[in-house]
Amino acid sequence: MTISMPPGDVYQSAWQYALSLLGRRAYSRAELLAKLEEKGFPGDVGRHVAARLVDYGYLADEEIARREAERCFLGKGLGPYRVELRLRQRGISPELIAGTLAKYRAAEKELCLKQARKKLAALPSGLAPAQVKARVGGYLARKGFSTATIEWCLEQVVGPEGVTGTP
Repeated sequence: MTISMPPGDVYQSAWQYALSLLGRRAYSRAELLAKLEEKGFPGDVGRHVAARLVDYGYLADEEIARREAERCFLGKGLGPYRVELRLRQRGISPELIAGTLAKYRAAEKELCLKQARKKLAALPSGLAPAQVKARVGGYLARKGFSTATIEWCLEQVVGPEGVTGTP
């Protein structure tokens, strides 16, 4: 669907639509451009609107990436791979993702330990060490932690005789 209005009216309509979207929640530049295109606005109008919103400070991918990473790491306990996936899905550039994740890499092991302890507390007692490792390891993998971090974490909380407690 294309809008058949004079260019000034198209731009004004796109501007108003973009502001109404941003009034509800924060969007990345790529998300906003997709929404404008979905609504039927021409690509050049969308890019111009997005550039103006960036100039005014209403559209900031850096802030979106920082907030999303903070929410995922600290609030949801997700690992770096899951956070990276979420940021890519929101259209954040790979360079910005790498810079944002670098701030949280140092705390990855501590976060992994915290999530492993949480999962251990929820497991039924009497499981064999192999079962505990499989369940906790799978949980941590789904959370988005690297294989190396998961292996290190499992060594810390699960020994050959079973759960070793908190390190």
